[in-house]
Amino acid sequence: MVTSKELMTLGAISRATLNNYIALGILPKPVVKTPPPGGERARKIGYFPDDAVQRITAVQRYKDEGLSMLEIAELFAASDETNESGPTAAEDNLLHPVEAPALTEMRVTLASLRNAAYMVNYNFEIEWANAEATSGIFGLSDGFEPEIEARSFFKLALNSDVVAPCEDRKELLRFHLAIAKIRLPKRSLAKLSSHIGDEDLQLMQNLYDETEEMHLSPVATTRVNMAATESQPNWQDIYATVFREGVLFVHQSAEAPAESVLALLSRREQLIRNLVRNRQPVLTPLCVLVADLQDSVKICAELPPEEYFELINQIWSITEPLLRKYHATQGKHVGDGMVSYFFPQPDRNYLLNGFQSARELKQEMRQLSKEWQLRKNWTNELYLNIGLNEGEEWFGTYHSDTNLEFTVLGDTINHAGRLSDFARFGSIWATKNLMGKLSAEEREKISFGIRRTDRDGQEIRIPASYSRLANLIDLDEGKYEKFRDIGTLPITEVWDLKTDSNSGD
Repeated sequence: MVTSKELMTLGAISRATLNNYIALGILPKPVVKTPPPGGERARKIGYFPDDAVQRITAVQRYKDEGLSMLEIAELFAASDETNESGPTAAEDNLLHPVEAPALTEMRVTLASLRNAAYMVNYNFEIEWANAEATSGIFGLSDGFEPEIEARSFFKLALNSDVVAPCEDRKELLRFHLAIAKIRLPKRSLAKLSSHIGDEDLQLMQNLYDETEEMHLSPVATTRVNMAATESQPNWQDIYATVFREGVLFVHQSAEAPAESVLALLSRREQLIRNLVRNRQPVLTPLCVLVADLQDSVKICAELPPEEYFELINQIWSITEPLLRKYHATQGKHVGDGMVSYFFPQPDRNYLLNGFQSARELKQEMRQLSKEWQLRKNWTNELYLNIGLNEGEEWFGTYHSDTNLEFTVLGDTINHAGRLSDFARFGSIWATKNLMGKLSAEEREKISFGIRRTDRDGQEIRIPASYSRLANLIDLDEGKYEKFRDIGTLPITEVWDLKTDSNSGD
């Protein structure tokens, strides 16, 4: 038995960490005893089993492997349940997870998985892969390229020295194509032409035509021989499950029991949280939408605290399903503002998704504003001022054991944020760079331009035009000095958007 003081010293942990381990069930509650004569001065001391130090060591190792504290606690709980010989035997399994036969009886997590696994987005670009998949499927010794567009599953698989000689190469490709067809149109295969040979391109086009679209509910599986022709067979089961964020594939030897993998795939919320947490930052094209509530300080001052929070929560509850409809990834909410990212999609223009979301947010806010005017009998108008921009930036996550935030680095988001700050009365402002990335046909769907004042002081609209921000405001005026850094940025106001042919439904 070791005292709590000895345990903290040997395990190099604080009192708060010790208490957290006890609360999570990683360590048992201490046995409180009177210390022996001549020992500690305390009247009562907590004692822990001798293997408590080993458990703390195991916790640190699992944290180094990327597991969260909740996952680690689940591992200990499952191990303790399946090992009747007591905590020492259970701990032995935790200290040697790869070699221990009892691991298959424990709850398998993403970090403890020793099978090839990878997740693709709906463009079928690799967003995450473990080491077993990186080298064992795609044959990459140096990892993936940082640009997300260079991570096409089909490009990597067709060029892989591992996949190329496989007996069931076509079946492997067909299985992935059947799932890809949920969102991926055939024309997307043309992007492969510069990365694969003509024969492989023709193969992919033929397989696309021959393969029926597969909808997963909730898991699909196939069996393929991953060994080279005329070699000793290497039968593997491939499991696939769909999330809103993409599709996860897991390979496993056909001789291994399926229960552990199926159990892993069944824990959907935890699984996708871990996948996103372990995903490496990628360089990707994106559209950024930043929206801020106008006069939020004034509104906050006028409303009781509970009503102000109710209003902000209403705005978030309105925007969340709307943004999901257009495949947006929500960034960090900052008080009464929000950030959303739109990434390339296989079956619709992600830039138009940004414009459509902005337009519908504006409509929703009009309705919400009317509701609050009736409720409070006030004249305040509720406006979400919106800035839109596009670029190619690094996208990744900030995370702790309990919190996860998506973030983008670079000027793309900064400029969108500054535009939302510049916008007034629920207007939508976009950069010329963003508008220029649309085709002429797509721009025809958008009514945009600049407002000017004529000699008589009347406002006139100049459609399909842009202006540097510095030509719209006086940057020498105190309240506008904050916009000096984007004074030369060409921008335009978005007035309306045709919705008949580009709805996100």
